[in-house]
Amino acid sequence: MSLKDLNRKERTILKKYGQVEKGLYRDVLVPADMTLHALHYAIMRLFGWQNCHLHHYELPPKTFAHLTEDNL
Repeated sequence: MSLKDLNRKERTILKKYGQVEKGLYRDVLVPADMTLHALHYAIMRLFGWQNCHLHHYELPPKTFAHLTEDNL
């Protein structure tokens, strides 16, 4: 992706936040029963990503076992 691919609004946002040292964040309330797939989609939409950013979810082993009921 080059700067030519960005529209005016996206260039303005990049100019404003491109040098942010602490990063950007969003506070989001999600239902307790939200699937990882739905959470993935929500994160993509919240940050304006197009399903091309790498991310990794990791839960403590006991929590993971409880959530999956050891079915994986």
